[in-house]
Amino acid sequence: MLWNERLLNEQKKYYELLLQKEEMTKKIRHDMKSQLACLSRFLEKEEYDNAREYLGELTGDIKRLNILISTGNDVVDIVVNDIVQSEKIKINWKGKIPSRLNMTNAEICILFSNLLKNAAEAVRDMEDKTVSVTVKLTGHHLILEESNRTMKPVIIEDGRLKTTKHDKEKHGIGSRNMIEIAEKYNGDVSFRCENGIFYVKIILLDTI
Repeated sequence: MLWNERLLNEQKKYYELLLQKEEMTKKIRHDMKSQLACLSRFLEKEEYDNAREYLGELTGDIKRLNILISTGNDVVDIVVNDIVQSEKIKINWKGKIPSRLNMTNAEICILFSNLLKNAAEAVRDMEDKTVSVTVKLTGHHLILEESNRTMKPVIIEDGRLKTTKHDKEKHGIGSRNMIEIAEKYNGDVSFRCENGIFYVKIILLDTI
């Protein structure tokens, strides 16, 4: 029940983000002609301060549509860029994810949102808020490697991550969800921590 509820929530969030982006894109495209005409009038009248202010507003609207990180997959783009902007972190992304995966959109959302939100929480109070992600393709298999600095204690037992929070029933769900998705595709998730750096490796078989 918990798994199904999480699937539905993540899938709903993905579609909401997608619709918001699409609506904003339509709005800007529809208004672009009149906006450029207005900017041209400011310039013709030599009202440069007004033109500069108006151009700043237009640039702000366009920036909100920008994809800061291009992963190669539209669903992953939405999830990753939403987390980058909302969590105020920097992601060093290497590699490309195929545009089509043999996974549901909800599974993709859950996998990447949990992976990056856990990393964002770890670096939240640190000066260096960089999270590194490397994508590797081997035949039909997808391998994801993520690393981030951490100041918090990390407990790993039998290759599994254990939560250090008091309410263990409500926490640690994210890592379990990632493991369930990986196992569904005959893969695995492994964790390790060395010299203050936390590493996650996700192997997904036959997903390409």
